[in-house]
Order: sequence, then structure tokens, then C-alpha cells
Amino acid sequence: MKSSLHRPQLPPRPPLTDRQRQILGLIMEGKKDSAIGAELGISYATVRNHVEALFRKFGVQCRVGLVRTWMQNDDTSEFAASETARQTKKQDRRE
Repeated sequence: MKSSLHRPQLPPRPPLTDRQRQILGLIMEGKKDSAIGAELGISYATVRNHVEALFRKFGVQCRVGLVRTWMQNDDTSEFAASETARQTKKQDRRE
């Protein structure tokens, strides 16, 4: 007898701004808010505002819940594309 595993239907990801994608990526790298602010050239308070907005969009209360909810969807192409753009910008600033 063949057994088929079915994944539960996940709700679509909420749309993210470019800045929210950047911050989510840095959260996924394990960076703290102060390090994120320093890397992006924004204040700690601005980072916190973005993190809180991400929590609300995903209906979570902590970073672990945010990353877990993001990773439940297999389509990582959106993140990969924004990560590539972020790395390119970072290199351009160094030159």
C-alpha cells in the first residue's frame, strides 16, 4: 500500500518591503538588532520598528517564530534574490 504524505496548505507569505527582507535575512544570520542597524546604517529604534512590523505580519512574538514561519514555505527564491542584491550592494560600497 502506497502511503502519501501531504503537507498542510500554508497561507501565503505576507508581502515584505525591501528593508524588511534585508532585516529578515540578517535575523536569519543570527545578528542582533544593534548589529543589523550598524550594517544597514539605520538606528536601533528603526530596526526594532521593522522587527515589530515583521512580527505583526507573520503573527509571531519572537525571532524564532518569525524564522520558523518564514522557513515553512519551501519557496526561498524570494529571499535568495534579495540576498544576492544585498551582497552586491555591500561589495559596491567597498569599492
